[in-house]
Amino acid sequence: MINSPPRFARLCPVLVACVALAHVARAQTTFQVAADYAPLGIQFAGPPPACVFNIVSAQPQLESRHCSDSASVWSGSAAADRGAIHCAAYAESLGTALGSNGGSYQHGGSVSVSDLVISGPVANSVPIVMHMDAAFSGADHWVGGLSYAVAYGECQAIVGGGWSGNLGLNGTAAIDVTVSTSVTPNQPQSLAFTLSASAKAGGFYGGYPGTFATATAELRFPIGEPVFVLPPGYTADCPSLNIVNNHWLGPQQCDLPPLRYGTAKINSQGCAPRIGWSGSASASSAAPFLVTASNVLNNKLGLLFYGFAPANQPFQGGTKLVADPVRRTPVQSSGGNAAPDDCSGTYSVDMNTLIQSGVDPNLVANADVFCQYWSRDPASPSPTGLTDALRFSICP
Repeated sequence: MINSPPRFARLCPVLVACVALAHVARAQTTFQVAADYAPLGIQFAGPPPACVFNIVSAQPQLESRHCSDSASVWSGSAAADRGAIHCAAYAESLGTALGSNGGSYQHGGSVSVSDLVISGPVANSVPIVMHMDAAFSGADHWVGGLSYAVAYGECQAIVGGGWSGNLGLNGTAAIDVTVSTSVTPNQPQSLAFTLSASAKAGGFYGGYPGTFATATAELRFPIGEPVFVLPPGYTADCPSLNIVNNHWLGPQQCDLPPLRYGTAKINSQGCAPRIGWSGSASASSAAPFLVTASNVLNNKLGLLFYGFAPANQPFQGGTKLVADPVRRTPVQSSGGNAAPDDCSGTYSVDMNTLIQSGVDPNLVANADVFCQYWSRDPASPSPTGLTDALRFSICP
């Protein structure tokens, strides 16, 4: 999960084919069907062609897909621009087939440029250290028996001939990706980095409906901090990545999609409530920005609470993912099917309406917001439900 907003990024998972674009700081998202998971003999299937996409050729830059069949559910998103990569993957097993079954969804990006110049006194080589922020949030949910779920990530960074190697993550983590190397000053240098995210979920001998995994990651240069540690008298510039005088100038946080993080509390019906969104947060746009919840209990009261920093605290049988003080939106009903209880309920709040109302003076352009849904779950010991959480930045 996310620990510190200034160095805020998330790292993504493995087994993705990533293609670098020379001279262009945009990432190509590709898809590769995962290998079988040999220890369990599970045959993992990739999503149908409608769920496979490439964000280089697609518009807008953020692309999302959601597909399902009788065996699995897949959804994912990816974005990359000027030194930042975002990707997310979700796989769920519906467990309808006797024998091996499972779904795998994997996304990743790669950026490669060749116009990085370390300027300064003439020398054969100078030592440099590059820093990038990477953060990963993955959740695994096993229903039981021989069900299987996993979320994991990998990142890699190369400057000239210096290579960080592969950094793998699972669970929740925020790290500083560091590359130490030497380069020839006053000459163009190459710079490349990759990020991938993967989620797998499956069952064995009959399958296990409701088994799922989700993985979300970001990789980016730290805004407001030097990109490289350089010897005195040297500076760094890279037009393709918008690095000027050794500082990364963009994109703004709000140019990238919202980021899901943390783990939902499994409700009394065995479902994992899931936060989502549509649109973009803005202090001026008339278009809605909906923060939603799905997979929640039907006909139950709930609300969205939000704040301005993340958390990871035990709370009512689950995890509170937003730091105090928190604000609450009005209570609403989840709707959905009539009784008995199931997971057909949903919630939705238009945050742009709230932002532009002026009710909360902290909801302003460039603010980072963290939010999570709370709902009633009478059959739970708490008796409440909690989704995972969402972080977004408000554009002007």
